[in-house]
Amino acid sequence: MLQAIFGLLLGLPFLWGLAHGTGDQAAASVPAAAAEGVNAALGMAGGFAFFCRLMNILKSAGTLEKLSWRLQPGKGYPLPCRSCRP
Repeated sequence: MLQAIFGLLLGLPFLWGLAHGTGDQAAASVPAAAAEGVNAALGMAGGFAFFCRLMNILKSAGTLEKLSWRLQPGKGYPLPCRSCRP
């Protein structure tokens, strides 16, 4: 599915450029757009891997449980009346 989306994102502007007579510019922009897409995907994957590793370290140190316990009272209940609470 992602391959089809990526193909459409690269293919439709190329076909548009061919239809309007700017095929050379459209052909030159396709590899540049693909390189930018790969750079963006790798950047997001790196950030996500860092976040997952950080959460794993905090969980193994016990800090995550302490932090979640401290944030628990601030969570509150979204309904204003006391009779509506479970």
